[in-house]
Amino acid sequence: MKYYITTPIYYANDNPHIGHIGTTIFADIIARYNKLEKNDVLFLTGLDEHGEKVYLASQKGNKEPQQFVDELAVKWQNYWKKLNINYDIFMRTTLPGHKDIVHQLLNQLQENGDIYKATYKGIYCVGCEEFKSEHDLVDGHCPEHRPDQISLKEEENYFFKLTKYSNQVLEHIEKNPNFILPKFVFIVTNLFPASIFFLSIFFNKDSPFLTAERYPEKTPAVPSKIIMNINHLTFFIFTHQRTGLTF
Repeated sequence: MKYYITTPIYYANDNPHIGHIGTTIFADIIARYNKLEKNDVLFLTGLDEHGEKVYLASQKGNKEPQQFVDELAVKWQNYWKKLNINYDIFMRTTLPGHKDIVHQLLNQLQENGDIYKATYKGIYCVGCEEFKSEHDLVDGHCPEHRPDQISLKEEENYFFKLTKYSNQVLEHIEKNPNFILPKFVFIVTNLFPASIFFLSIFFNKDSPFLTAERYPEKTPAVPSKIIMNINHLTFFIFTHQRTGLTF
């Protein structure tokens, strides 16, 4: 059997805390168990080094964003070394190879007509780096972050045409009951149609850490969320290039 095990791609805005440590240890336990069972295992962890709160943390520390995340990446890897975390690769979203793959994907999406520009206005949480609906809030605030993390934002973003692929995705989930585990797929399929209309892929494009000057390409800017999520894909590509393994 082949297993791909990943932690979240943690935000590089501070040192790891007990939540990061617990999650990574749990992932390491699963990876070690499957390796003992003679299964092929790829274990990924790493840092999302883009986004507004990463940029704000670097400014608070009076450092350039790249210097800030470079220093934090060393600290995170030292923590995992002390805890004997046996990951296969530590991915960073500022790695040149990773950024190249992101650009290739975004260019392909543009060529396929899968991206469109629109203005979005809503309640935004800097801590979560995402827009919130009213039912996500408690007394008008994000339950996971300080009240000053919430603001009303209006941005011109680029959106992915998720509706173009909604039927294919739902059909695949229904035909492959083990595609999402544990088996609470019905929750996904029930919520999916209601939230399928748009998916913003560009965030805070005016941040100095997200500008096209840092990532010169014909795409207007490199989005925080896309850079983070594609991290899981670039891991496969890097692994195949280095070892020839296919998962």
